[in-house]
Amino acid sequence: MLAPSSRQVRTPGFQPGNRGSNPLGAIRCVRLSMVTVYVLQGRNKRYVGITNNLDRRLAEHRSGNTKGGQIIGQFRLLHAEELPDYTSARKREKFFKSGQGREFLSSLYPATVSASSG
Repeated sequence: MLAPSSRQVRTPGFQPGNRGSNPLGAIRCVRLSMVTVYVLQGRNKRYVGITNNLDRRLAEHRSGNTKGGQIIGQFRLLHAEELPDYTSARKREKFFKSGQGREFLSSLYPATVSASSG
């Protein structure tokens, strides 16, 4: 039988050997929360960040209590992508901060200006 991992959880009332209607033997897969890479557009700058809770993070930026919020000032959410794990989200974040990534964002959103990204 499979041992539970971070992506598997035992169901309530588990009894060894009782497979019931679940072919995995009372182990079900659960989707872990996604990680979001986001791009904020300020007056003259873009800010690229990563979070597991976009609404919370945007509120933190709007409060002005974060470095990014202080740097960018008033902003709008320009772009967001959900990725399945932190590693792939971090790679995407690094891409958006690279020259090719800035060009990519400019091609998607031609009316925006990117003096720099944070």
